[in-house]
Amino acid sequence: DLAQGRVTSYRVVTVEEDGRRGPASGPYRVNVYPAAADLSEVVEGEGDDRPVTVAYWVDSPVAALRVLDPDEPSSDTTAEVVDGFRAAGMPEASAGAFFRGLPANGAYNAASVLLVATTLVVILGPRPRRGTRWFWFWLIGGPLAVAVPVFAVAELLRPKYEAEGTVHPPGVAGRWSGLAGWVVGVALSLGGGWALSALSALSGVAPIWFLRG
Repeated sequence: DLAQGRVTSYRVVTVEEDGRRGPASGPYRVNVYPAAADLSEVVEGEGDDRPVTVAYWVDSPVAALRVLDPDEPSSDTTAEVVDGFRAAGMPEASAGAFFRGLPANGAYNAASVLLVATTLVVILGPRPRRGTRWFWFWLIGGPLAVAVPVFAVAELLRPKYEAEGTVHPPGVAGRWSGLAGWVVGVALSLGGGWALSALSALSGVAPIWFLRG
């Protein structure tokens, strides 16, 4: 990632694995915390005995936050990685980046703008013909924004045919209802979360964990 110029910032972190799992949890749960700016203090264990490693951000819409497996590198390896980032002129991320969200990147911002624009079209645009506004509203926020292209095709590119001058009765009027959208949205969220978790577990990518901030 560094050689390809994709890294935008880095931070020394500590990692804590929480084995407690709820019914909606993934196969594991990992918490990443910002560590002290002085790497020597962290490695020597001053104030934190959790595993120490390096996290870095890349300009990518997927796995923008990447964390080196703390079970693999030694403290010397961690120091070498940090020295490599510093030598390349990479900025150190502030501790607030872990709580305010990921550092901005073009793809992430573009996706956010597209999502907001689609939501505005659903609310303020022409009357949808296949589903109600509430139907599409509940779907737009689904995982990976899969409903955005579906809405674009079903309602904008290939809308349901209506004769000119058609008078629409109030209410759902034969369209997919808001309740149906809510049910489908919940199913997509649960199914999408499970699928992403399964793909992450099967990816076999090491020593990098693909985590979102």
